[in-house]
Amino acid sequence: MKKLVTVGFLLVVGVELMALASPDRRWVLVMSGVAAACALLALRWYLARESDADPEEPRADDAAESLRRWLSRTETLDSWAEATRQDWERHLRPMLARQFEMATGQKRIKDRAAYHATGQMLFGPDLWNWVDPENVARGGVEEPGPGREALDEILQRLERV
Repeated sequence: MKKLVTVGFLLVVGVELMALASPDRRWVLVMSGVAAACALLALRWYLARESDADPEEPRADDAAESLRRWLSRTETLDSWAEATRQDWERHLRPMLARQFEMATGQKRIKDRAAYHATGQMLFGPDLWNWVDPENVARGGVEEPGPGREALDEILQRLERV
């Protein structure tokens, strides 16, 4: 494309120099305008040809890559849900707490009582224990996490908000 722009620029400059060297200067503007129009038409043709070259292929690749990342992330979340409580605490609890804050608009820093009350109402006491960012266990980290069913129920309740 740089070559095309350079050639167009040189064409316009060349035509103007030839027109200035001629004894009849009435045609300087006409010849310069024709040269500039030719350069712009060539650039437009080049850009149109570039955009028509397989426009769907990159989008399909992007969509496929996005789907692969989503599947990989989902499999990882499932494996953490089925793993130990330590994995749940480290990976899922912070993500679920952020999703809860975004979905409800409640901020733990602003009003802790309202934050916990909203969590209790939305999830119930059993599931809220697995979302509450302040309920991190200090011991028993090797015990099993709540499992995929609990994660699924938490995510469904977050979607309903």
